[in-house]
Amino acid sequence: SNIDNYASILLAYKCNTIYAKSQRKKYVKFLLLITTIYYLGLFGFSLYNDLIVFDMILLFAPSISALVFITHTVKAQKGILSTYEKINVLVEKLFTEYKSNSKIPTKIELRQIQDLFYMQRLVSKKVPTWFYKLFKNSTEEIMNESINIMATE
Repeated sequence: SNIDNYASILLAYKCNTIYAKSQRKKYVKFLLLITTIYYLGLFGFSLYNDLIVFDMILLFAPSISALVFITHTVKAQKGILSTYEKINVLVEKLFTEYKSNSKIPTKIELRQIQDLFYMQRLVSKKVPTWFYKLFKNSTEEIMNESINIMATE
């Protein structure tokens, strides 16, 4: 309540970037972990059973489409993370100016950031709802801690 309205909007933007980045980073790590475990398991199974190369190819073939999907998803998520990092830099710059000079961001600056969020959400691949629900509490803890630090600054 003691923070200027526009500065509190900056905090909300910071909150959104922290939350989105954290959730997407966890999702990328999850996809990479699951893929690695799966393919190492298949490879271990084929070595354990002394499969010949042709049999190994037959064993791996059904999962190729999933591998392509996961590769595209990870690449897209990393691009989204890069965009959120750019938004974070803009928000951080405005917030630093507010802290040091008490320079309140303009409606235009805030609107530009909001437009970046909107465009990002329009074109981006979503994190699945089940994954979101699974990590919701831990992600919110990270976000709340960051916002408390910023609010006390």
